[in-house]
Amino acid sequence: MPVADLTGPFSLLVVDAVGPLPETERGNKYILVFVDYFTRWAEAFAVGALDSITFVDAMVNGVVSRHGVPSRLLSDNGRNFTSDVAKSFYQTLGIKKLFGAAYHPQTQGLVERFNGTLIGMLRMHVDEAQTDWDVYLPRVLFAYRTAYHEALGDTPFFMLYGRDPVLPLDVAFLNLGKKWKSNEVAQY
Repeated sequence: MPVADLTGPFSLLVVDAVGPLPETERGNKYILVFVDYFTRWAEAFAVGALDSITFVDAMVNGVVSRHGVPSRLLSDNGRNFTSDVAKSFYQTLGIKKLFGAAYHPQTQGLVERFNGTLIGMLRMHVDEAQTDWDVYLPRVLFAYRTAYHEALGDTPFFMLYGRDPVLPLDVAFLNLGKKWKSNEVAQY
């Protein structure tokens, strides 16, 4: 994987799908997962289907509208990522599309590891029927994004925003002092 070519956040994004999971009351059965190689920032969207239109919609409304267009996108060879609709989307936005080797999920190892972490975290919150996992998805993502990653030496949140988040406990204990790790943009 050409991780040496990382130029900054969202220069290389990897996408994968989790599921099918137990269907929620809102009709969701899958999670579309996007992980940025540079910051380890993860986006995950509960969806009812894994078709190309759903993928493009999640990409536009959940990734591009928040973080801009990634330079490169890595995925497996799933039809939702290889269809004419998807190819047109990549071409229109100038995204260089990369595919992992067939039957070799290690190519997308970063997102595969995240998927395991995500499912484990969701299991701690869901009800017995496991039909409310989509309700907890945003909170679980926040916990992941604000957790220390040894490989990064920091949190995905800090890597993306250059500061630590204000956590609910900070507000509860009035621990709101600015604690910038670096006062210089160049150090970021």
